[in-house]
Amino acid sequence: ARGERAQAAQSILDDELAATEDDATRADLLAERGRLLVAQGRATDAQRAFREALAVAPEVLLLDEPTNH
Repeated sequence: ARGERAQAAQSILDDELAATEDDATRADLLAERGRLLVAQGRATDAQRAFREALAVAPEVLLLDEPTNH
């Protein structure tokens, strides 16, 4: 069931990525893909997604955890 939910989430992300033309939204979706892949234990694929997100919108800071400031 968990794998099916992950596949469904990935499918939704793929659809949204195909439909968006906005770089900030694309970067956000790619970062979400990276987080999903991390949760699946697919670190190499996650790194690729994060690199792609940064390439699309390098001015966007991607934080894994909130800061304590």
